[in-house]
Amino acid sequence: MNEVVVDTRKDTAVRGVVRHALGTLSETGYTDRFRVEGREKLLYSYVLTDKGIDAHGILMAVLAMPPLVVRKVDSDGGGSLRTDGLTGILQRN
Repeated sequence: MNEVVVDTRKDTAVRGVVRHALGTLSETGYTDRFRVEGREKLLYSYVLTDKGIDAHGILMAVLAMPPLVVRKVDSDGGGSLRTDGLTGILQRN
């Protein structure tokens, strides 16, 4: 099981992780649409290509190869971690 800790308050850090995940997926030939689902009604679609990522909505989590558990840094102070229970789902279209 892969685990990524994402601080959603720092967009540049999140983009860096996205680029890393995108590179990994591109190298393995995955250029599919994938989405993130969670208990907080998070549902965002991404289209991966070898040239970049087209993201719709606010980036809340990063997918690598599933399964992926994402822990997000709380925005309510202190940089504490909580498990959001987000699971990566890679969809073949």
